[in-house]
Amino acid sequence: MSATAGKVLVDGVVEVNGEKAFALKFLQAREPSWVNRLFFAKYDRRATWLRDLVPAFGDKRFFFQEALDAIRKNKRQPAWGQIVAARKPVVLFGHVEWE
Repeated sequence: MSATAGKVLVDGVVEVNGEKAFALKFLQAREPSWVNRLFFAKYDRRATWLRDLVPAFGDKRFFFQEALDAIRKNKRQPAWGQIVAARKPVVLFGHVEWE
């Protein structure tokens, strides 16, 4: 499903210590470190959207919730050009660059 936080895969339903939950993970996300990170929501057969879900296993909030709240509060996300990633030094071998 597509959501403000990113594209979420509902990977299935699990049962842990008698509690049924959805197994979820981001396929794409606003924050690259969220991609492929597994998280769980309480099973709710009536839920139709990510915002309808509640964290499972006693968690108060989903791991991405604080960052998502900041995005909503600022009404925008930093543009890719504003996110400066550390670059590895480039080594030149003729016309080929290697990182």
